[in-house]
Amino acid sequence: MKRLAVTFAAALTAAALFVGCSTAPARVVIEYKPANFEESRAQSALMKADDGARAEIDVAEFLLRQAADKYAQARGLLESPELPPDTTRPTEAEVRALYEAAFARYRDMQEAIARQAHLYQQFMNRYPDNWFARHRYAWFLADNYLHYDAAAQWERVIRMQPDFPYAYNNLGSLYNHMGRDAEAIQLFRKAIELKDDDPVFHVNLAVNYSTHRKEAMALYGWDLPRTFRECIESYRRARALLPRDPEVARDLATQYVLAKFFQVRDTADEALDAWNYYLALDISPAQRGYAMREVGRIWLREKKDRATAIQWFENGQALVGQDPGIENLLKEARGEKKGPEEEPAE
Repeated sequence: MKRLAVTFAAALTAAALFVGCSTAPARVVIEYKPANFEESRAQSALMKADDGARAEIDVAEFLLRQAADKYAQARGLLESPELPPDTTRPTEAEVRALYEAAFARYRDMQEAIARQAHLYQQFMNRYPDNWFARHRYAWFLADNYLHYDAAAQWERVIRMQPDFPYAYNNLGSLYNHMGRDAEAIQLFRKAIELKDDDPVFHVNLAVNYSTHRKEAMALYGWDLPRTFRECIESYRRARALLPRDPEVARDLATQYVLAKFFQVRDTADEALDAWNYYLALDISPAQRGYAMREVGRIWLREKKDRATAIQWFENGQALVGQDPGIENLLKEARGEKKGPEEEPAE
């Protein structure tokens, strides 16, 4: 169940976040050094409390889901006109008790969040220059779905320490949730400017170029093909940083399916290279079968080589068994079924 925000902080504009940023070479800051032993000890205690609060919240959330499921099941039995054999209809009092149990778990979870938030506020009042604690506080809020509150904290971290890349990246992710996608793109690019070797930053930027291409085009004056190429380049950079990561390799390969929507043609060879890279990694038989299906689709639809496509489909089918997607593509490759109409580009 999604946890609800209690308070909502007003968000600043992206322009305000970048005040003071120059065109000079980026100076990345990763660590915060406490001013003295007392602050260091207090920060360690705060982080330990954070770990404890997260564990407590996880347990409460799990128990909440269990209690909510029991309540929903009992409510359904109470209101059902007919019951299955050997089933006893619960009483109103029993259903009410299950509801109160679920609400108690929700209250426990909210109390744990509020208690840890109070500890963070106390610490930051005592050590107002400790931007790292504020970063961790924002992280804690975001993990508990308090997105607007978390955004306000990361905005403040950026003002306090404008060379800390993770604040830009995390704030960009929150802005995506808030519908501020153009600003999110700028934040991901700023994170990369500060720290080019974090693959997560590049993946986040690639995803935004793909899903929010209109915003990217408006920001930088690109056309659709240029936006696609920027997306692919971001994925390639992430894959270079995580060369054995199957998820990044798969995301890059699947991006070529969208090429036509970016008015980009003749990407079959690039796509095949990307899928072959993925197939060379340590992946499960199911993942391998899925990739073989996609390779076969390229040979069938783009390379117009039915024989090679059939071979790929049959190899994939041998791994995953009866797959409706592969079955339909095999029929198409064998001439038993007409292929789809070419879809127009946006």
